[in-house]
This record gives sequence, C-alpha cells and structure tokens, in this order.
Amino acid sequence: MINLFRDILDRRQPAEDELRASISEFATWVSIYGSDGAVKAFHDFMQAAYADPPPAILMRLYADFVIAARRDMGYPDTAIDQKHFLGMRINDLYQHPMLRSVDKPFDELCREQGWNPPWRQ
Repeated sequence: MINLFRDILDRRQPAEDELRASISEFATWVSIYGSDGAVKAFHDFMQAAYADPPPAILMRLYADFVIAARRDMGYPDTAIDQKHFLGMRINDLYQHPMLRSVDKPFDELCREQGWNPPWRQ
C-alpha cells in the first residue's frame, strides 16, 4: 500500500483495478492489525480522497497515515513530522505556497484551505 501511494506521489498512474485491489486488501489488513491511530489515519485519508480535497490536505493526511504506520512498525516515539516525510519526495516543499503550511494543526490547515472534512459534517 505504501508503495502504491509512493507511485501516486511520483505521478505514476497505477491501473484502476490494481488501485482498488490494493486499497481493499490493505483496508482489511489495517482494520485487523493496525493500531487505533493507524486505522483512524487511514480512514481520514480515504474519506478525504473521496471528497475532492485540496492537494495540501491530501498530502497532510497521507503523511499522517505513514507516520502512524511508522509508529505501528516499531517506532512508537518517532519525532518526524509531515514535512520530514513529504520533504523526501517534494523538492520545493518549503517554498511551495500551497504546501508550506502542511504541518499546521489540521483544523487550521482545513480553514486555510477552505475545506471541511467529511467525517465532521
């Protein structure tokens, strides 16, 4: 699943069947084996993906999900944040006006982007 998201970030378009199968398989896996934090992060990411979010919101939720997975896989005290993770793939993260605030508190980022999370409506 992480590799699938990596491909999407790298602007590679996986086949729709592959995308659906990977998401379905991972959703089953994370709901059984994932921590509460990982399940919530995956839920928020997927629900946002269905609700046409601004790119900054989707990137933020993706980063939150990967950080939650990192905690589950043996780094519970990880100190990395969204920019540490996204900065490995986005070369102008700190200059890009749309992504500069990706690590703000989520509610503040949503207000700034003019987007309402569907799970809060």
